[in-house]
Amino acid sequence: MALAETGPELRLVPSCLSVRRFLASPWPEQAPPADAAATAGALAAEARLAEREVRSYEAEHANSLWHWDFHHGSRKVLTPRGESKTPLLFGLFDDRSRLACHPQWHLAETFQNVAHDLSQALRKRGLSRTTMSDNGAMMCAAELGEGLARLEIPHQTTLPYWLHRNAK
Repeated sequence: MALAETGPELRLVPSCLSVRRFLASPWPEQAPPADAAATAGALAAEARLAEREVRSYEAEHANSLWHWDFHHGSRKVLTPRGESKTPLLFGLFDDRSRLACHPQWHLAETFQNVAHDLSQALRKRGLSRTTMSDNGAMMCAAELGEGLARLEIPHQTTLPYWLHRNAK
């Protein structure tokens, strides 16, 4: 370790070679949590993950794959009726450019909210080549599938228990 001066006190700073050696070394495997249920689906997903390559980008070009899903907010909001509710952010983003096509806050996960936000994103950003979401009921609604089919946009869903890829 080399010493680097930062004012009146000295602190240890690793050398460039130490940092490069650390980054070149293989990362330790993360063990699943001890309380995780070993269901058949979870075991199958773990085997699938071990044999496949995981990439940070799936699409080679911008606007060729959109991911979308709801994210639960961390704070509650007070509605005009005086109810305390957890807001949900519907996020729709481009896989390659990481552009947020149309994020919007809602108070419920409904098909109408998904359809509205998806149509807004299509108006703003044009047609996507494919879309991907999880297997939620509102994401796999027949009306949504029909609308995307009319626009010739394939809708893919993530595999069950494939959490690291679920809406990224």
